[in-house]
This record gives sequence, structure tokens and C-alpha cells, in this order.
Amino acid sequence: MDFRTELKLTKSNVDINHQSKILMIGSCFSDNIGSHLQAAGINVQVNPFGTVFNSHSIHVQISKLIGRQKFTEILFDRNTHENFAFHYDVHSVFNHPEKEMVLQRLEKVIADFHTDIKPVTHCFITLGTSWVYEHLGTNKMVANCHKMPQQLFAKRLLSVDQNTKLLSGTVDQLTAVYPNIKIIFTVSPVRHIKDGIVENSRSKAILLESIHQLTQTNVFYFPAYELMMDDLRDYRFYANDLIHPSSFAISYIWENFHRCISTPKQLSLSKSMKI
Repeated sequence: MDFRTELKLTKSNVDINHQSKILMIGSCFSDNIGSHLQAAGINVQVNPFGTVFNSHSIHVQISKLIGRQKFTEILFDRNTHENFAFHYDVHSVFNHPEKEMVLQRLEKVIADFHTDIKPVTHCFITLGTSWVYEHLGTNKMVANCHKMPQQLFAKRLLSVDQNTKLLSGTVDQLTAVYPNIKIIFTVSPVRHIKDGIVENSRSKAILLESIHQLTQTNVFYFPAYELMMDDLRDYRFYANDLIHPSSFAISYIWENFHRCISTPKQLSLSKSMKI
């Protein structure tokens, strides 16, 4: 008797090995899988500008990273609650009491990226949500609201067409700089239920459709979302917050991910390391 519907994945042609140089960017699920890759001795950079969730902010960050674009001060402000400078395009891990230090940290990330991981052979992009926040003062979508007052932002849902255009632009940027790059999209299994349960479902559906509209030959999809929602499909595979996958679920998704994208030699090496 079967008690679950197992998602059986076939081996893809997105092989990674110890010569691969990988950029992982997106939601906290990127951090989870990236840590496994780092433990296997793979050259991987995970979320250089911190965790990011939407396709617009991912597009902006990749543009700055691979294009060596400087961060301008146009989006800088001072958080009235915590008295630090920040940038709306990146995570709060870069916050600092002095604006100059924030800029220096961001410029160092770009410089280090081009020193440590060039050329990029693979880029894994994990999308978390289609909901975005637009800063009303600048009419720009932000990666992080930095605990600023809610009335400074308008919340809206990016459409399938808007997401597809952004993701297609990101693919074009990456392939223009790294012609042989393999780009793998995933949708995060983390439930963004603060947006609402129905709203989270709409958001994930939009992301899935947007990704599957990308038809380039070097673009692939890994079903992390489906492994969580349709294969495991049980609250016992969530952490205590019932939002994030448990460590067991992450390990299960990693094992499937690993079988899908690793060369046999690299796979056997990682098994011997008990990852």
C-alpha cells in the first residue's frame, strides 16, 4: 500500500563537479542547498547581497554583481527606529551606522565575486514570492523594507508577464557574460503565509508559470516546491513554525537535487563525506 506520491526525478544534463563555479541567489532555500554544496567542496557563492525573494530584486542584484555596477546613494535613508544606514536593494546584513561603510561593504562583495568565482558555470535562482513592495518616494521596488513604516510602501503582485520578462532579462544578462552558463530555477517551498494562504498560493502559481515560459536551451527547472508540497506533503516535514521545511525535508530535497545534477564521481565523493 502506498502512503505518498513519490516524485521520481531523472538525471539532468546539468552536471556539477569540483571544477564548477556556482552562484546561488534567492530565498533562504538557496542558503540551505548552498551550504550542502559548500560542504561538498564546491566553489559556490550564496546570496552575495543577502537573502532575496522576488524576481525584480534578483534581476537588480545580478545586474550589479556581474556588471560591476556601483550602488548609488539614491535609495539610502536612515532607519528612524534603529539609527542605521541601509540600501533598499539589499538585505539588512549590510546595515551600518555610517553610509560610507554600507557602500564599501557592497563594493567589496562585487570585487570579491569577480576574484573568487570567475567564470560562473552555473547559476541557481530560487524564487520565493511574486509579491513586491514599491517605495512610494522613489517608485522603485525594494528587496527589503528594513523595518521602515508601512505607509512608505505599496504592496502589489507581479503578473506572469512581468515575472517572465524579468526572469528572461536575467537569463539574457547571465548568458551575455557567461555564454556557456547553465541556469537552474527553483521555487522555494517556504510558505509566505504572512501574505495570506490564498495569496501565497497565487504567488507561487505565478512563479511556476513564469519559469516554465522560459524556453532557452540553457535554462532548467528543479522541482523543490513539488518535492515538498506533493511528495512529502505532511506537516511533520515542517519546522516548528509550520512555514519552513524541517532539516529532514531539506536533506530529502538535497538528496534529490544531488542525484539530479551531480556527476557520478562527485556524487560518490559527497556520499563518502556523509553529506
